[in-house]
Amino acid sequence: MYAMQCFNIPVCILNEIERLCRNFFWGQRKEEKKLAWVAWDRMYAAKKDGGLGMRDMKAFNKALLAKQAWRILNNTSSLMVKTLKNKYFPNSEFMDAKVGF
Repeated sequence: MYAMQCFNIPVCILNEIERLCRNFFWGQRKEEKKLAWVAWDRMYAAKKDGGLGMRDMKAFNKALLAKQAWRILNNTSSLMVKTLKNKYFPNSEFMDAKVGF
């Protein structure tokens, strides 16, 4: 989760994490195929809606990055924001910063 708060994780890695979760949940081993009693999309549904409350890794990664952006925009006096500003966007505001190093 920490890495997801700091980096936009590549989709191929997030897909692999979801694949591992599916294999763990349904008990598949190597090439063995088991019956999936619930559709994977249904597992993403909230528990109150009859789902299992599992997270969509792509959406979760975006949400954590958006939370960090919100903190940067709203807590301008924090040490984290000052440090990031000095390192990554010293001559501009956060929303005007260029992507890349």
